[in-house]
Amino acid sequence: MARDGYWTEHQNIDMCFQGDVEILEGAIVKDIPKLKKIVEEKNYSAVCVGSFPHAALKKFDYQLTAEHCKPSKGYTNTLYIWHRTGSASGKERESQRAEEYKKWKDGDHRTVDGKSHGHSSTAKQSDALYDDDSETPEGITWMLFSYDGRMGRKKFFMASILALIIFWSLLVILWLVILDWNTVEGFLVSVLTLAPLGLWMQSATVVKRLKDNGDDPKAAIGYCLLPLMPYLGYPLQFLWWISLVLKEGTQGPNKFGADPRDIAVYDNY
Repeated sequence: MARDGYWTEHQNIDMCFQGDVEILEGAIVKDIPKLKKIVEEKNYSAVCVGSFPHAALKKFDYQLTAEHCKPSKGYTNTLYIWHRTGSASGKERESQRAEEYKKWKDGDHRTVDGKSHGHSSTAKQSDALYDDDSETPEGITWMLFSYDGRMGRKKFFMASILALIIFWSLLVILWLVILDWNTVEGFLVSVLTLAPLGLWMQSATVVKRLKDNGDDPKAAIGYCLLPLMPYLGYPLQFLWWISLVLKEGTQGPNKFGADPRDIAVYDNY
């Protein structure tokens, strides 16, 4: 028999990859009353449905509220939260939430049943998305060419190395293969030809990293122009790059967007 309580409905917020104890597919996904009944009878916490072909039933060892959730990114959804009568007080809920969040940040993605769950095809995939400095998986195009969003340290490091590999590979191909000029002049022509591409990749990665630090993204202009300074330009740019790799980004949302370490977008959700 279901416990006493009440339901609240919320649009486009979620506890992604957290608390999932059942994933249901088929016609039942559209049967909200039946899904709610399952939640009540099994003493679960919530059910999430949306622009994905399944319903995620969630359970937490504290009273879930909208304040615990984060904005959905990359999908739309409706989250139905079951509020049990006589649930823990506000302070107790916050204490429980803080403890679970710490475990999650430390790499423990298990829910109250001791198992790892996720909306993706396997729990292993969901675990792989999380680490101390992981970000929303956006793809190589976003990493190298987009100025949107924030980029954490690890992805910035990988994007910088990838951009160097691409630039120098194209440079060698253009200089030695296409132009067939094994000369200084041929090298300079190749560099000038590929300079716009290199500046695009460099500025796009630096802008996103500056945003993550809460800094003015316009500072990327100075970063890209530093090599024009005689003698000291490249050393100063390298030191700046090292600081961008090492400096931890702003914790939580800032004026440039949500914390990329706290939101995961996955294939099936």
